[in-house]
Amino acid sequence: MASPQKSARRSCSREMLDALTASLQEVATAWRIYRRQPDMETLHNLRTAVRQSRVLISFGVYPEPARQCGEHLKQVARTLGPARDLDVSLALLQDLDKPGGKKCTAAYRQLRSRLTARRRNRYTAIHRLAETPGGKTLHRHISRAIQELREFEQKARPEATLHTGKVLVEKTVRRIRRKRNLAQSSNEQKLHELRILIRRLRYLHTLMPSLFTRETQALYEKLRTCERRLGKLHDVDMVLQFLAEAEDAALQPLIAEARLVRRKRRKRFQDAWKKLPKGFQKT
Repeated sequence: MASPQKSARRSCSREMLDALTASLQEVATAWRIYRRQPDMETLHNLRTAVRQSRVLISFGVYPEPARQCGEHLKQVARTLGPARDLDVSLALLQDLDKPGGKKCTAAYRQLRSRLTARRRNRYTAIHRLAETPGGKTLHRHISRAIQELREFEQKARPEATLHTGKVLVEKTVRRIRRKRNLAQSSNEQKLHELRILIRRLRYLHTLMPSLFTRETQALYEKLRTCERRLGKLHDVDMVLQFLAEAEDAALQPLIAEARLVRRKRRKRFQDAWKKLPKGFQKT
């Protein structure tokens, strides 16, 4: 007899089907809103909806149209990510330069100008995607996937409604716990890997909160705080990356300021992590 973990990988519950249907509808809505009003907020909402659907698709076995839709969402995600990173980095750069404006040198202005041009190009790429066959047919792929999911749902076993999803929650928590040593790292890639793992749990909670017991709900709330603080840490890591790429000694005061902010944000994350149960602490 197959183990619960293997069953969870091969099947999906009725609640998972409903969650993916709702998530795909959210993508379609966010895509329409972004096309009408492309800005930092609508881009963020679209990117979140796309990520959420991709994570849910990775959790279960769905009809072929849903998997095909997942491939299209992957292409969209690759286009959205760099634009969002530039949005956040430009906003943070402005905050870093606020104290007296003393760091607003010619080198800083040139850096902002280059990053702004790159952001403009990224937004143009998203616009082009919307006008290509791949972008125009995204709604059709989503509509077809939703229709197939609803038909597939009629064949799903009602008794599997909660079991498969709860196994996924437990499995995701175990994966985070196994990777607990990443929390002690100062490496941006390792910390980002940890953030992605916690994010998967967040998407499960957002769409299927009934899968969480009182214990996993309490744990999730603490992990969510950790994820938020990891996100703030990732933002400053992106800024440091752009500053390093500039290779300009005149930017050193800004780099020093960014490193100071990073140390403070890393400490805030570590303080939040220490509040997790002993099983999540360093071994």
